[in-house]
Amino acid sequence: MSLPTSTDLGAKAGWRIEDPVIRLREWGTDRIHRLPDTPVEWTLGSAAACQLRLRDRSAQISRKHATLLPFAGGWKLLDQDSKNGLWGDGVRRPELTLTPGVEIGIGGLCLIAESRQLIALRALLCRFLGFDPDRQVSVDQALRSLREWAALRVSLVLLGDGDLTTVAQQLHAATLAEGAPFTTCSKQDSGLATLQATRHGTLWTPRLPQDFAAVAASLCESDNRTRLMLHAQSAADAARAAITLARPAIIALPSFTARHAELERILQESADAAAAKLGPRARSITPRDLEQLVCLKYRGFAALEATVHRVVVLRTWGVSRGADRLRISHVALSRWARRRNLTT
Repeated sequence: MSLPTSTDLGAKAGWRIEDPVIRLREWGTDRIHRLPDTPVEWTLGSAAACQLRLRDRSAQISRKHATLLPFAGGWKLLDQDSKNGLWGDGVRRPELTLTPGVEIGIGGLCLIAESRQLIALRALLCRFLGFDPDRQVSVDQALRSLREWAALRVSLVLLGDGDLTTVAQQLHAATLAEGAPFTTCSKQDSGLATLQATRHGTLWTPRLPQDFAAVAASLCESDNRTRLMLHAQSAADAARAAITLARPAIIALPSFTARHAELERILQESADAAAAKLGPRARSITPRDLEQLVCLKYRGFAALEATVHRVVVLRTWGVSRGADRLRISHVALSRWARRRNLTT
């Protein structure tokens, strides 16, 4: 599958991340090259005299490969007649405007232009896919798939255990323009009717509707502006869905069993996100909570995040007021906490 061009992405008005690019990161790694804090000209290349010296094992980077120039409040790169050229999202270009997420090919390196919002999106993907260095290529592939999905070039298949609705909602909110609708289509619903009501937004299908083949065909129409995101419980389910879809992109979420060593970090980041969403007075979980929550079993992110949300509410407002906010009785909340060895 060819990569989308920057023009394609901008024309669809779906990709919400448009804040200033502040750094370049090497694909599949955490190696970062920060851009200047002031609008000055920089050279990029393999020579020691370059302000941004790049090292490439394939030795395909020219001594002075490209020039970084201030441009309309941002940056652009100009090729300096390099032997192997300057590439943006898979297309050779004489110059390239840096926008968040654009993949820049310089010699044997692929650099991703990152803004603060894109950094936050990638951090969210790391929470879903893995923090380990060995998982970073998968994270960047998922980031590429999200850009293509936002540009209406692919449909997205989330492969993983349990209920992934909260994952779908968070990816939608972090990727598409504010106000874009997010609609769930269940198995018994009319997929075509739901598709028509979700124009310019996300159609989420945790289970495929009976008329899914018609939905997939409608997505290929040139005037369609709905993005499909569906859930596959197994690789076989993902393969079957991919056969029906013209342009599938699969993001596979590892099970919590495979990520046991990372569970504490997943819980802490989920709790911090829940507290931030609840407001400035909200408290995150305590170290004692974290110790107990790691011992629980979760079937998917929806179960984990629902548990974490309840604990954050409990820590912030206590049993009585917390129960009111959760719309359950304080007795039920106390019993729920005791069963999990959580203090009240």
